[in-house]
Amino acid sequence: MSNPESYLIKLQTRGRISFTTVEYAKELALSPEAAKHSLRRLREKREIASPIRGFHVILPPADRANGSRPPEEFIDYLMKYLDAPYYVALLSAAEIHGAAHHRPQDFQVMVTSPRRMIKCGNVRIKFLVKRTIAGLPIVKHKVRTGYFAVSTPEVTAFDLVAYQKQSAGMDNVATVLSELAEKISAAELLAA
Repeated sequence: MSNPESYLIKLQTRGRISFTTVEYAKELALSPEAAKHSLRRLREKREIASPIRGFHVILPPADRANGSRPPEEFIDYLMKYLDAPYYVALLSAAEIHGAAHHRPQDFQVMVTSPRRMIKCGNVRIKFLVKRTIAGLPIVKHKVRTGYFAVSTPEVTAFDLVAYQKQSAGMDNVATVLSELAEKISAAELLAA
């Protein structure tokens, strides 16, 4: 049996930034109720954040003031935990492709079924629904904690037009598309 802090250190030395309540209770030999109280104390000390029930993210000191890691660092782990197909979309994808002149307020993620928005510290993850994610071209984008799925510039362009309201209106979409145009391949656009 180990203590909570040594468990977090052990995970980080293995390259992990997230864990589940079940893993935590098992590793520390705690009852579900004791694990819940222990995790609450870690959240209060800002050593972890819990974007959703049962899933926790370890916060390095630099991210404790925000109450969360940047969403791109844990979105892939979160979506694997939820067993949900996804890709980072719309203005968030455009920003990753270098085509957003300002940072979107929400981190936008496309999923196949409705999900509630997640608020974790100063981070908001907004889910948008597209039933036909399978087969769409995506790219894996590298961050310091691993990789996450993001729509290609071509799919991003289609999504921006289809989801104008969620992309701050047609004027903003036109501005972003003009910046994104440099990254769009005509052949890939036809394929998408």
